[in-house]
Amino acid sequence: MKTRLPWLALLLAACLGAPTLCMAQDVAPQQHRVSVRVLDPGAAPVSQWRVKVYVSYRPLVEGSPNTTETTTSRANCATPSRFGSIVPSFKRCTLTRNRGVQQMLPAAQIKAADAQTLNLDFAPVIEDHGGTFAIADLVLAYMTCAKDCEDQRMDIRLSCYADDVDHGEVLADGVVLSYSRGAKAHPGVADCGLKLGDETTWSNRDTVIARIRGHFGDEQQMLSHDLLGTFPAIPTPDNRWLWNPARGNNDLGDYCAIPDQQSYVNSTYYATLPPSVGWPYHHETEVYVTSKPSGEVCTIWLTGTGDESYVRYFYNFADGQLVKAYTMDEPDDVSREWRWVNGEPWEFTRRQVPDSIAGHDAILYWHKTAAQLWPKRMDYKPNLKEFAAVRDFAQQLFTRFPAKSKADDAQQ
Repeated sequence: MKTRLPWLALLLAACLGAPTLCMAQDVAPQQHRVSVRVLDPGAAPVSQWRVKVYVSYRPLVEGSPNTTETTTSRANCATPSRFGSIVPSFKRCTLTRNRGVQQMLPAAQIKAADAQTLNLDFAPVIEDHGGTFAIADLVLAYMTCAKDCEDQRMDIRLSCYADDVDHGEVLADGVVLSYSRGAKAHPGVADCGLKLGDETTWSNRDTVIARIRGHFGDEQQMLSHDLLGTFPAIPTPDNRWLWNPARGNNDLGDYCAIPDQQSYVNSTYYATLPPSVGWPYHHETEVYVTSKPSGEVCTIWLTGTGDESYVRYFYNFADGQLVKAYTMDEPDDVSREWRWVNGEPWEFTRRQVPDSIAGHDAILYWHKTAAQLWPKRMDYKPNLKEFAAVRDFAQQLFTRFPAKSKADDAQQ
């Protein structure tokens, strides 16, 4: 998740720029640690990051002394009905709530283990104004360079309920998180750790491995909506993670970004296309082109005509190279998707919607990285000649249908 954080200012030069001064060590006996390991091989070393870490605490024991706050005001009074009241009330009500504590982690407790890993060491239990508080959550705010980089924020989700804690690594926001505890840390937080990674944006090995398969049917109905392209990395059989180069690229901003103050340009053609793998339908088509103001083509969209007007094919380009092609509403309720990385076929999905509302999508699936790592699980392989034919056809479209200028549109 990304957001603007104008207060982000701490440069970790002392520790990260001089690792001999702040080399990573084992977690201190009284502390807990979250390790943040960057997966993107093209990411800047953590020594170039600017970082702040906020740590939130909640009462260790609900209702214990000095862990609550009591206020008296009209705002505390419950509304008498769902529609409120037109008669003003000056009644004041008293309400007691749990008190939370937030601290910023000192720079000395943010250490580089290596060029890709930050260790965040913190006290799992603190005293504040006579009350005892336990760790609740962490927020990592960072920029990946000294200046002129986007402010980014990662919510590191923790839990202290044994059945909701992940005992392995968690994959989130392009990093792998792990949790460790000092040998003499407070026993009241012995169960605390990373929240269970059972979501697509907060996942563990099992969550991702469940998507490594060549065929999906009714038994996988809860998994098949989000396949491996959703995740930034693929788990390996030897308990590592490999960066997923075929992730994302679903939105224009992912593969063909423009500055906030600019707008995309849309062009329309009416054309006759030769029969091909890339368009096996009536020759007459409508062609829509979305491009940057500079004229760089981002997407070419084909729509059928006549009784095939529901059929649509999309071709997405990044820097002039095809990165994704996909179809919608083909006959028999079929849709297909091809992805490329650096010109190489990398991912293929074929979905077919069932005839009845009781069934679920029948899916054939292939992902190059996963197939190499888990060949018995990824037991389907697409026709690579079809990949080549789709790519060749997309290149013909790219050459034949450039973005139009405003003058061209005015003449039509």
